Amino acid sequence: MNLLVAGNQLSKSSTQIRKAIDWCTNTKKWPKLWPKNPVPRNMWYLYPDSKVATIEVETKWIPEFLPRGPFKDHPVFGWKVVYEKKRVEKIVWNNGVQLHFKTYMQNPSSLQSSTVHAIFCDEELPQSIYDELQFRLAATDGYFHMVFTATLGQEMWWRAMEGTGDQEKFAHAFKQQVSMYDCMKYMDGRPGAFTKERISKIIKTCKSDNEVKKRVYGRFVSDTGLKYPAFDPSRHFVDPFPIVPGDWHLYGGVDPGTGGGTGHPAAMGIIAVRPDYRRAYVCRGKRMDGEDTTSSDILEEFKDMRGSWTLRNQLYDQASRDFHIIASRAGESFSKSEKSHELGEDIINTLFKNDMLFIFDTSDLRKLGQELVTLKVDTVKRRAADDFIDGAIRYTCTSIPWDWSVLSGDPTDEEIEESRRVRPMTEEEYDEWVDEQRRGTVDAERRQRKDGDWESWDSEIKFWNGQYGS
Repeated sequence: MNLLVAGNQLSKSSTQIRKAIDWCTNTKKWPKLWPKNPVPRNMWYLYPDSKVATIEVETKWIPEFLPRGPFKDHPVFGWKVVYEKKRVEKIVWNNGVQLHFKTYMQNPSSLQSSTVHAIFCDEELPQSIYDELQFRLAATDGYFHMVFTATLGQEMWWRAMEGTGDQEKFAHAFKQQVSMYDCMKYMDGRPGAFTKERISKIIKTCKSDNEVKKRVYGRFVSDTGLKYPAFDPSRHFVDPFPIVPGDWHLYGGVDPGTGGGTGHPAAMGIIAVRPDYRRAYVCRGKRMDGEDTTSSDILEEFKDMRGSWTLRNQLYDQASRDFHIIASRAGESFSKSEKSHELGEDIINTLFKNDMLFIFDTSDLRKLGQELVTLKVDTVKRRAADDFIDGAIRYTCTSIPWDWSVLSGDPTDEEIEESRRVRPMTEEEYDEWVDEQRRGTVDAERRQRKDGDWESWDSEIKFWNGQYGS
Protein backbone atom coordinates (compact mmCIF):
# COMPACT_ATOMS: atom_id res chain seq x y z
CA MET A 1 0.00 0.00 0.00
CA ASN A 2 1.27 3.44 -1.00
CA LEU A 3 -0.50 6.60 0.18
CA LEU A 4 0.40 10.13 -0.81
CA VAL A 5 -1.47 13.19 0.49
CA ALA A 6 -0.24 16.48 -0.93
CA GLY A 7 -1.16 20.04 -1.69
CA ASN A 8 -2.69 21.14 -4.96
CA GLN A 9 -0.83 21.22 -8.28
CA LEU A 10 2.24 19.39 -7.01
CA SER A 11 2.27 16.73 -9.77
CA LYS A 12 0.91 13.93 -7.60
CA SER A 13 -1.58 12.80 -10.26
CA SER A 14 0.98 13.06 -13.07
CA THR A 15 3.50 11.08 -11.03
CA GLN A 16 0.99 8.29 -10.42
CA ILE A 17 0.08 8.19 -14.14
CA ARG A 18 3.76 7.74 -14.98
CA LYS A 19 4.00 4.96 -12.43
CA ALA A 20 0.93 3.16 -13.79
CA ILE A 21 2.32 3.30 -17.35
CA ASP A 22 5.70 2.05 -16.14
CA TRP A 23 4.15 -0.90 -14.31
CA CYS A 24 2.06 -1.78 -17.38
CA THR A 25 5.08 -1.79 -19.71
CA ASN A 26 8.29 -2.39 -17.77
CA THR A 27 8.45 -6.16 -18.05
CA LYS A 28 11.77 -6.30 -16.18
CA LYS A 29 10.00 -5.18 -13.00
CA TRP A 30 7.21 -7.76 -13.15
CA PRO A 31 9.05 -10.72 -11.53
CA LYS A 32 10.05 -8.56 -8.56
CA LEU A 33 6.62 -6.94 -8.18
CA TRP A 34 4.64 -10.16 -8.52
CA PRO A 35 6.97 -13.12 -7.84
CA LYS A 36 4.09 -15.62 -7.61
CA ASN A 37 2.49 -14.53 -10.86
CA PRO A 38 4.97 -12.39 -12.82
CA VAL A 39 2.72 -11.75 -15.84
CA PRO A 40 0.12 -9.14 -14.83
CA ARG A 41 -3.00 -8.97 -16.99
CA ASN A 42 -5.35 -6.63 -15.18
CA MET A 43 -4.83 -3.29 -13.42
CA TRP A 44 -7.37 -0.66 -12.40
CA TYR A 45 -7.19 3.12 -12.36
CA LEU A 46 -9.94 4.90 -10.42
CA TYR A 47 -11.22 8.45 -10.84
CA PRO A 48 -14.17 10.16 -9.09
CA ASP A 49 -16.38 9.68 -12.17
CA SER A 50 -16.23 8.59 -15.82
CA LYS A 51 -16.32 12.16 -17.18
CA VAL A 52 -13.20 13.05 -15.19
CA ALA A 53 -11.52 9.82 -16.34
CA THR A 54 -12.21 10.61 -19.99
CA ILE A 55 -10.99 14.20 -19.72
CA GLU A 56 -7.81 13.12 -17.92
CA VAL A 57 -7.00 10.46 -20.52
CA GLU A 58 -7.59 12.78 -23.48
CA THR A 59 -5.88 15.89 -22.05
CA LYS A 60 -3.10 14.36 -19.97
CA TRP A 61 -2.46 10.65 -20.60
CA ILE A 62 -2.43 10.72 -24.41
CA PRO A 63 -0.63 14.01 -25.16
CA GLU A 64 1.86 13.92 -22.28
CA PHE A 65 2.61 10.45 -20.95
CA LEU A 66 1.60 7.51 -23.15
CA PRO A 67 4.31 6.20 -25.52
CA ARG A 68 4.21 7.97 -28.89
CA GLY A 69 5.95 7.98 -32.24
CA PRO A 70 7.51 4.58 -33.09
CA PHE A 71 6.55 3.28 -29.64
CA LYS A 72 2.81 3.76 -30.29
CA ASP A 73 2.68 0.38 -32.06
CA HIS A 74 5.59 -1.29 -30.26
CA PRO A 75 4.95 -4.95 -29.25
CA VAL A 76 5.56 -4.09 -25.56
CA PHE A 77 4.89 -0.37 -25.24
CA GLY A 78 2.15 -0.06 -27.88
CA TRP A 79 -1.40 0.72 -26.72
CA LYS A 80 -4.98 1.48 -27.75
CA VAL A 81 -7.69 3.38 -25.86
CA VAL A 82 -11.08 1.65 -25.80
CA TYR A 83 -14.26 3.70 -25.33
CA GLU A 84 -17.75 2.68 -24.23
CA LYS A 85 -20.54 5.16 -25.01
CA LYS A 86 -17.99 7.92 -25.52
CA ARG A 87 -16.47 7.33 -22.08
CA VAL A 88 -13.00 5.86 -21.71
CA GLU A 89 -13.19 2.23 -20.60
CA LYS A 90 -9.64 0.90 -20.71
CA ILE A 91 -6.19 1.01 -22.28
CA VAL A 92 -5.15 -2.24 -23.95
CA TRP A 93 -1.38 -2.74 -24.25
CA ASN A 94 0.20 -4.84 -26.98
CA ASN A 95 2.00 -6.86 -24.28
CA GLY A 96 -1.33 -8.20 -22.97
CA VAL A 97 -1.91 -5.91 -19.97
CA GLN A 98 -5.24 -4.14 -19.68
CA LEU A 99 -5.63 -1.01 -17.58
CA HIS A 100 -9.34 -0.56 -16.77
CA PHE A 101 -10.77 2.77 -15.67
CA LYS A 102 -13.22 2.53 -12.79
CA THR A 103 -14.99 5.26 -10.82
CA TYR A 104 -15.92 6.09 -7.24
CA MET A 105 -19.53 6.44 -8.36
CA GLN A 106 -19.87 2.75 -9.18
CA ASN A 107 -21.81 0.45 -6.89
CA PRO A 108 -19.40 -1.74 -4.90
CA SER A 109 -21.10 -4.83 -6.36
CA SER A 110 -19.95 -3.78 -9.83
CA LEU A 111 -16.34 -3.95 -8.60
CA GLN A 112 -16.59 -7.65 -7.76
CA SER A 113 -15.43 -10.78 -9.59
CA SER A 114 -12.08 -9.55 -10.85
CA THR A 115 -8.50 -10.43 -10.04
CA VAL A 116 -6.35 -7.32 -10.16
CA HIS A 117 -2.57 -6.89 -9.92
CA ALA A 118 -2.53 -3.18 -8.99
CA ILE A 119 -5.04 -0.45 -8.22
CA PHE A 120 -4.36 3.26 -8.59
CA CYS A 121 -6.73 5.85 -7.07
CA ASP A 122 -6.71 9.53 -7.99
CA GLU A 123 -8.19 11.67 -5.18
CA GLU A 124 -9.66 10.56 -1.87
CA LEU A 125 -11.40 7.19 -2.19
CA PRO A 126 -14.78 6.77 -0.43
CA GLN A 127 -14.05 4.33 2.33
CA SER A 128 -17.29 2.47 1.58
CA ILE A 129 -15.69 0.81 -1.46
CA TYR A 130 -12.20 0.31 -0.06
CA ASP A 131 -12.80 -3.22 1.28
CA GLU A 132 -14.15 -4.43 -2.06
CA LEU A 133 -11.08 -3.10 -3.85
CA GLN A 134 -8.74 -4.81 -1.43
CA PHE A 135 -10.39 -8.18 -2.06
CA ARG A 136 -9.62 -7.78 -5.78
CA LEU A 137 -5.91 -7.73 -4.87
CA ALA A 138 -5.90 -10.71 -2.52
CA ALA A 139 -5.18 -13.44 -5.07
CA THR A 140 -2.24 -11.60 -6.67
CA ASP A 141 -0.60 -10.03 -3.59
CA GLY A 142 -1.36 -6.85 -5.49
CA TYR A 143 -0.70 -3.20 -4.73
CA PHE A 144 -2.97 -0.35 -3.68
CA HIS A 145 -1.95 3.25 -4.50
CA MET A 146 -3.74 6.49 -3.75
CA VAL A 147 -2.72 10.11 -4.29
CA PHE A 148 -5.03 12.82 -2.97
CA THR A 149 -5.61 16.16 -1.39
CA ALA A 150 -7.70 15.60 1.73
CA THR A 151 -11.00 17.29 0.89
CA LEU A 152 -13.56 14.75 2.18
CA GLY A 153 -12.17 14.42 5.71
CA GLN A 154 -12.95 10.71 6.01
CA GLU A 155 -12.00 9.20 9.33
CA MET A 156 -10.31 6.09 7.90
CA TRP A 157 -7.89 8.12 5.79
CA TRP A 158 -7.35 10.59 8.64
CA ARG A 159 -6.29 7.63 10.79
CA ALA A 160 -4.02 6.46 8.00
CA MET A 161 -2.24 9.78 7.46
CA GLU A 162 -2.47 11.57 10.83
CA GLY A 163 -3.16 8.84 13.40
CA THR A 164 -0.46 7.71 15.79
CA GLY A 165 -0.06 4.68 18.05
CA ASP A 166 -3.18 2.55 18.32
CA GLN A 167 -5.15 5.10 16.31
CA GLU A 168 -2.99 4.73 13.21
CA LYS A 169 -4.61 2.88 10.33
CA PHE A 170 -2.54 0.90 7.81
CA ALA A 171 0.68 1.25 9.77
CA HIS A 172 2.41 -1.05 7.26
CA ALA A 173 1.81 1.30 4.31
CA PHE A 174 4.39 3.57 2.70
CA LYS A 175 3.06 7.07 3.40
CA GLN A 176 4.10 10.50 2.26
CA GLN A 177 2.82 13.99 2.99
CA VAL A 178 4.13 16.55 0.54
CA SER A 179 3.87 20.34 0.83
CA MET A 180 4.54 23.08 -1.67
CA TYR A 181 7.74 23.83 0.22
CA ASP A 182 8.96 20.30 -0.57
CA CYS A 183 8.60 21.12 -4.26
CA MET A 184 10.85 24.19 -4.37
CA LYS A 185 13.68 22.15 -5.89
CA TYR A 186 14.34 18.77 -7.45
CA MET A 187 16.54 16.12 -5.87
CA ASP A 188 19.39 17.08 -8.20
CA GLY A 189 19.24 20.70 -7.01
CA ARG A 190 17.42 22.21 -9.98
CA PRO A 191 14.72 24.77 -9.07
CA GLY A 192 11.19 23.43 -8.90
CA ALA A 193 7.89 25.05 -9.83
CA PHE A 194 7.42 26.81 -6.50
CA THR A 195 9.25 29.63 -4.74
CA LYS A 196 8.67 31.15 -1.32
CA GLU A 197 7.17 34.21 -2.96
CA ARG A 198 4.73 32.15 -5.03
CA ILE A 199 3.72 30.06 -1.99
CA SER A 200 3.15 33.22 0.06
CA LYS A 201 0.79 34.54 -2.62
CA ILE A 202 -1.11 31.24 -2.66
CA ILE A 203 -1.45 31.28 1.15
CA LYS A 204 -2.99 34.77 0.97
CA THR A 205 -5.68 33.47 -1.40
CA CYS A 206 -6.73 30.65 0.96
CA LYS A 207 -9.91 31.47 2.89
CA SER A 208 -8.97 29.69 6.14
CA ASP A 209 -6.14 28.07 8.08
CA ASN A 210 -7.59 24.67 7.21
CA GLU A 211 -7.35 25.50 3.52
CA VAL A 212 -3.68 26.42 3.99
CA LYS A 213 -2.96 23.19 5.85
CA LYS A 214 -4.71 21.14 3.20
CA ARG A 215 -3.75 22.82 -0.06
CA VAL A 216 -0.29 24.17 0.78
CA TYR A 217 1.11 21.84 3.43
CA GLY A 218 -0.61 18.65 2.27
CA ARG A 219 -2.03 17.93 5.71
CA PHE A 220 -5.13 15.85 6.28
CA VAL A 221 -7.82 18.17 7.61
CA SER A 222 -11.59 18.15 7.37
CA ASP A 223 -13.16 20.58 4.96
CA THR A 224 -14.90 23.71 6.18
CA GLY A 225 -18.63 23.86 6.88
CA LEU A 226 -18.72 20.88 9.24
CA LYS A 227 -21.73 20.51 11.51
CA TYR A 228 -19.59 19.23 14.37
CA PRO A 229 -16.28 21.11 14.10
CA ALA A 230 -15.50 20.68 17.82
CA PHE A 231 -15.06 16.92 17.41
CA ASP A 232 -11.39 15.95 17.14
CA PRO A 233 -10.80 12.22 16.50
CA SER A 234 -7.27 12.38 17.90
CA ARG A 235 -8.60 13.68 21.21
CA HIS A 236 -12.12 12.34 21.58
CA PHE A 237 -11.59 8.69 20.67
CA VAL A 238 -10.37 6.85 23.76
CA ASP A 239 -9.51 3.26 24.59
CA PRO A 240 -12.50 1.39 26.03
CA PHE A 241 -12.58 0.58 29.73
CA PRO A 242 -15.05 -1.40 31.87
CA ILE A 243 -18.29 0.44 32.63
CA VAL A 244 -19.67 -0.63 36.02
CA PRO A 245 -23.35 0.44 36.00
CA GLY A 246 -23.38 1.40 39.68
CA ASP A 247 -20.55 3.88 39.08
CA TRP A 248 -22.15 5.51 36.01
CA HIS A 249 -25.53 6.90 34.98
CA LEU A 250 -26.56 5.26 31.71
CA TYR A 251 -28.67 6.76 28.90
CA GLY A 252 -29.63 5.27 25.54
CA GLY A 253 -31.08 6.36 22.22
CA VAL A 254 -32.54 4.74 19.09
CA ASP A 255 -33.04 6.17 15.62
CA PRO A 256 -35.28 3.62 13.84
CA GLY A 257 -34.86 3.24 10.11
CA THR A 258 -36.04 0.98 7.32
CA GLY A 259 -32.52 0.24 6.15
CA GLY A 260 -31.93 -1.84 3.05
CA GLY A 261 -30.57 -0.35 -0.14
CA THR A 262 -32.65 2.83 -0.17
CA GLY A 263 -33.66 3.68 3.41
CA HIS A 264 -31.66 5.19 6.22
CA PRO A 265 -30.11 2.54 8.50
CA ALA A 266 -31.28 2.15 12.08
CA ALA A 267 -28.76 3.28 14.69
CA MET A 268 -28.51 3.22 18.45
CA GLY A 269 -26.12 4.00 21.27
CA ILE A 270 -25.57 4.16 25.01
CA ILE A 271 -23.80 6.95 26.90
CA ALA A 272 -22.23 6.41 30.33
CA VAL A 273 -22.30 9.64 32.34
CA ARG A 274 -20.18 10.33 35.40
CA PRO A 275 -22.37 11.00 38.48
CA ASP A 276 -21.27 14.65 38.56
CA TYR A 277 -22.62 15.03 34.99
CA ARG A 278 -19.42 16.67 33.83
CA ARG A 279 -17.98 13.87 31.72
CA ALA A 280 -19.44 11.07 29.61
CA TYR A 281 -18.49 8.32 27.19
CA VAL A 282 -20.33 6.86 24.23
CA CYS A 283 -19.56 3.30 25.25
CA ARG A 284 -21.84 1.15 23.08
CA GLY A 285 -23.42 1.69 19.71
CA LYS A 286 -24.36 0.17 16.40
CA ARG A 287 -25.48 1.31 12.96
CA MET A 288 -27.36 -1.44 11.09
CA ASP A 289 -25.90 -0.79 7.65
CA GLY A 290 -27.50 -2.59 4.72
CA GLU A 291 -30.07 -4.43 6.84
CA ASP A 292 -33.80 -4.44 6.10
CA THR A 293 -35.25 -3.77 9.54
CA THR A 294 -38.63 -3.61 11.22
CA SER A 295 -39.39 -1.87 14.50
CA SER A 296 -39.33 -5.26 16.23
CA ASP A 297 -35.89 -6.02 14.78
CA ILE A 298 -34.53 -2.69 15.98
CA LEU A 299 -35.97 -3.11 19.48
CA GLU A 300 -34.43 -6.56 19.85
CA GLU A 301 -31.06 -5.26 18.61
CA PHE A 302 -31.19 -2.45 21.16
CA LYS A 303 -32.04 -4.86 23.97
CA ASP A 304 -29.14 -7.11 22.96
CA MET A 305 -26.78 -4.14 22.95
CA ARG A 306 -28.05 -2.94 26.33
CA GLY A 307 -27.74 -6.38 27.92
CA SER A 308 -28.28 -6.40 31.68
CA TRP A 309 -27.79 -2.66 32.08
CA THR A 310 -30.60 -0.51 33.47
CA LEU A 311 -30.84 2.86 31.75
CA ARG A 312 -32.07 6.05 33.38
CA ASN A 313 -33.71 7.12 30.15
CA GLN A 314 -34.24 5.65 26.68
CA LEU A 315 -34.96 8.03 23.82
CA TYR A 316 -36.38 7.43 20.35
CA ASP A 317 -37.26 9.45 17.26
CA GLN A 318 -40.80 10.57 18.06
CA ALA A 319 -41.72 10.33 14.39
CA SER A 320 -41.36 6.53 14.64
CA ARG A 321 -44.81 5.78 16.05
CA ASP A 322 -44.66 2.06 15.24
CA PHE A 323 -41.45 1.65 17.21
CA HIS A 324 -42.99 3.27 20.30
CA ILE A 325 -46.11 1.10 20.12
CA ILE A 326 -44.12 -2.11 19.76
CA ALA A 327 -41.70 -1.12 22.52
CA SER A 328 -44.55 -0.23 24.89
CA ARG A 329 -46.29 -3.55 24.27
CA ALA A 330 -43.00 -5.28 25.07
CA GLY A 331 -42.80 -3.47 28.39
CA GLU A 332 -40.04 -1.09 27.31
CA SER A 333 -40.27 2.55 28.31
CA PHE A 334 -39.00 5.06 25.71
CA SER A 335 -39.25 8.86 25.85
CA LYS A 336 -39.69 11.16 22.87
CA SER A 337 -36.51 12.81 21.68
CA GLU A 338 -35.96 16.55 21.48
CA LYS A 339 -36.85 17.64 17.92
CA SER A 340 -34.58 20.68 17.73
CA HIS A 341 -31.48 19.85 15.69
CA GLU A 342 -29.98 23.24 16.54
CA LEU A 343 -30.22 22.58 20.27
CA GLY A 344 -28.77 19.08 19.97
CA GLU A 345 -25.92 20.22 17.73
CA ASP A 346 -25.02 23.07 20.08
CA ILE A 347 -24.95 20.71 23.06
CA ILE A 348 -22.77 18.15 21.25
CA ASN A 349 -20.29 20.77 20.04
CA THR A 350 -20.11 22.31 23.52
CA LEU A 351 -19.45 18.90 25.05
CA PHE A 352 -16.65 18.08 22.61
CA LYS A 353 -15.15 21.57 22.78
CA ASN A 354 -14.84 21.34 26.56
CA ASP A 355 -13.75 17.67 26.63
CA MET A 356 -16.90 16.53 28.41
CA LEU A 357 -17.82 13.86 25.87
CA PHE A 358 -15.65 11.04 24.49
CA ILE A 359 -16.20 7.97 22.31
CA PHE A 360 -14.87 4.46 22.88
CA ASP A 361 -12.55 3.51 20.04
CA THR A 362 -14.31 0.39 18.73
CA SER A 363 -15.02 -0.82 15.19
CA ASP A 364 -18.75 -0.04 15.56
CA LEU A 365 -18.27 3.42 17.04
CA ARG A 366 -15.72 4.45 14.43
CA LYS A 367 -18.72 4.76 12.11
CA LEU A 368 -20.02 7.41 14.48
CA GLY A 369 -16.69 9.22 14.20
CA GLN A 370 -16.96 9.03 10.41
CA GLU A 371 -20.32 10.83 10.53
CA LEU A 372 -19.00 13.48 12.90
CA VAL A 373 -16.00 14.39 10.72
CA THR A 374 -17.92 14.50 7.42
CA LEU A 375 -21.43 15.83 8.07
CA LYS A 376 -21.78 19.32 6.59
CA VAL A 377 -24.04 22.15 7.70
CA ASP A 378 -25.55 22.52 4.24
CA THR A 379 -26.25 18.81 3.65
CA VAL A 380 -29.93 18.17 2.87
CA LYS A 381 -31.48 16.16 5.70
CA ARG A 382 -32.73 13.31 3.49
CA ARG A 383 -29.16 12.81 2.23
CA ALA A 384 -27.42 13.45 5.54
CA ALA A 385 -25.40 10.61 7.04
CA ASP A 386 -26.43 11.43 10.61
CA ASP A 387 -28.30 8.31 11.72
CA PHE A 388 -25.60 7.28 14.19
CA ILE A 389 -25.26 10.85 15.48
CA ASP A 390 -29.01 11.00 16.16
CA GLY A 391 -29.40 7.52 17.63
CA ALA A 392 -26.19 7.40 19.64
CA ILE A 393 -25.67 10.93 20.95
CA ARG A 394 -28.08 13.69 19.84
CA TYR A 395 -31.23 12.17 21.35
CA THR A 396 -29.47 11.18 24.55
CA CYS A 397 -27.30 14.27 25.03
CA THR A 398 -30.29 16.62 24.89
CA SER A 399 -31.99 14.66 27.70
CA ILE A 400 -29.01 14.47 30.07
CA PRO A 401 -28.91 17.09 32.88
CA TRP A 402 -25.34 18.24 32.26
CA ASP A 403 -23.59 20.28 34.92
CA TRP A 404 -22.63 23.26 32.80
CA SER A 405 -21.04 25.02 35.77
CA VAL A 406 -17.83 23.27 34.75
CA LEU A 407 -17.57 25.81 31.94
CA SER A 408 -17.17 28.58 34.53
CA GLY A 409 -14.37 26.70 36.26
CA ASP A 410 -16.25 25.83 39.46
CA PRO A 411 -14.66 22.78 41.16
CA THR A 412 -16.66 19.56 41.38
CA ASP A 413 -17.42 17.77 44.64
CA GLU A 414 -15.00 15.10 43.46
CA GLU A 415 -12.26 17.67 42.95
CA ILE A 416 -12.94 19.19 46.38
CA GLU A 417 -12.78 15.75 48.02
CA GLU A 418 -9.60 14.97 46.10
CA SER A 419 -7.98 18.11 47.47
CA ARG A 420 -8.96 17.05 50.98
CA ARG A 421 -7.20 13.72 50.61
CA VAL A 422 -3.78 15.31 50.31
CA ARG A 423 -3.99 17.22 53.64
CA PRO A 424 -5.62 16.87 57.08
CA MET A 425 -9.14 18.27 57.40
CA THR A 426 -9.49 21.72 58.83
CA GLU A 427 -11.41 22.19 62.07
CA GLU A 428 -14.42 23.50 60.11
CA GLU A 429 -14.34 20.52 57.74
CA TYR A 430 -14.14 18.13 60.67
CA ASP A 431 -17.11 19.79 62.44
CA GLU A 432 -19.10 19.61 59.21
CA TRP A 433 -18.24 15.95 58.82
CA VAL A 434 -19.27 15.15 62.44
CA ASP A 435 -22.61 16.96 61.91
CA GLU A 436 -23.24 14.89 58.80
CA GLN A 437 -22.63 11.70 60.73
CA ARG A 438 -24.96 12.82 63.54
CA ARG A 439 -27.76 13.78 61.12
CA GLY A 440 -27.23 10.66 59.01
CA THR A 441 -27.02 12.70 55.83
CA VAL A 442 -23.96 11.00 54.37
CA ASP A 443 -25.10 9.23 51.23
CA ALA A 444 -24.48 5.58 50.53
CA GLU A 445 -21.73 6.30 48.04
CA ARG A 446 -19.67 8.22 50.62
CA ARG A 447 -20.25 5.52 53.24
CA GLN A 448 -18.66 2.95 50.94
CA ARG A 449 -15.41 4.70 50.05
CA LYS A 450 -12.34 2.56 49.54
CA ASP A 451 -9.63 2.32 52.20
CA GLY A 452 -7.44 5.39 52.06
CA ASP A 453 -10.29 7.88 51.46
CA TRP A 454 -10.87 10.20 54.40
CA GLU A 455 -14.59 9.26 54.47
CA SER A 456 -13.79 5.58 55.22
CA TRP A 457 -14.46 4.80 58.91
CA ASP A 458 -11.34 2.67 59.44
CA SER A 459 -9.01 5.06 57.69
CA GLU A 460 -10.66 8.01 59.45
CA ILE A 461 -9.99 6.50 62.89
CA LYS A 462 -6.43 5.62 61.93
CA PHE A 463 -5.88 9.13 60.57
CA TRP A 464 -6.95 10.95 63.75
CA ASN A 465 -5.18 8.45 65.97
CA GLY A 466 -2.05 9.18 64.00
CA GLN A 467 -2.57 12.91 64.45
CA TYR A 468 -3.36 13.00 68.17
CA GLY A 469 -2.50 9.54 69.50
CA SER A 470 -4.81 6.64 70.35
